[in-house]
Amino acid sequence: GTLRGKPLSDRELHPTLDLISRGGVVGDTKQFSVSGVTAASCYRSITKSRKMSAKVGAAIVLVFLGCGCNVISLEMMIKLDKGAGNLITFSQFLYISVQGFISTSKWGRIKPVVPLKAYIFVNLLFFLTNVINNYALSFNIPIPLHIILKSGSLLANMILGILLMKKTYSKSTRSSVIAVTVGISLCTLASVSAKSSNTANKAKVNSDLQEMFIGTVMVFIALFTSAYLGIQQEQLYKKYGKHPKEALYYTHLLPLPAFLLLYDDIKHHFNIFSQPRSIAFVLESRKSSKSAQDQSITDNAAEIKSKKD
Repeated sequence: GTLRGKPLSDRELHPTLDLISRGGVVGDTKQFSVSGVTAASCYRSITKSRKMSAKVGAAIVLVFLGCGCNVISLEMMIKLDKGAGNLITFSQFLYISVQGFISTSKWGRIKPVVPLKAYIFVNLLFFLTNVINNYALSFNIPIPLHIILKSGSLLANMILGILLMKKTYSKSTRSSVIAVTVGISLCTLASVSAKSSNTANKAKVNSDLQEMFIGTVMVFIALFTSAYLGIQQEQLYKKYGKHPKEALYYTHLLPLPAFLLLYDDIKHHFNIFSQPRSIAFVLESRKSSKSAQDQSITDNAAEIKSKKD
């Protein structure tokens, strides 16, 4: 800032703005100015900044609430039918397409800024990533583990960034990614150990572990396709500019015909969900599952104790 042609230091400027923000300037605020801006303008800027901070805070809270509700709903649906991954993916694509047709394209009246042919490869990657991610739930992966595994995208992004984009990362960034990856690995091993200890039937344990291994591999494949998708989107934005709402709409709309390849599977699981079921059934199944796990742990402890005796 300047005052009478002389620059103001931070030490001189900050107390003035603090005085304004606390309402210390009264009377005719037009008589006071900093850098040619009236005190009233400074006060409005500070008020606007505070409102923006409140909006950011509200947005963060809503994101966490939305994610939490999404996870709970997903777990309840998987409890009802663990093979419903393709149905869930199709429902997601269909809903966002309908919503985007109304709000983004204004019932088809607004033409896309980015040519549709530029979305083709991006759509293919996006479709494969979502189908693989949700279909992996059919292979006995617990929902918490599924969420944690998807956090491994940091490592995939870094590897592809180095190999394809020739990016360089600081030591602190590399260390952070390695720490997150180690944590994910430990969580995966803990889940495998819990799966083994909660079931006395060895054949059942081996079958479940094989399924979990397949599901884990599928999630890791999806991580790398998602990372490559991010690179393709970055190049698309550099060429045509950022149009997030349009990209969201067309990346969900254009792949819809591909779900015809999964028609039989989607129809089968839609019929399962069409049967009269209730939330109480899901909650009851969760309770019975927890009771079965507790009983299994008790039986295993008794068996170990008897062997010692």
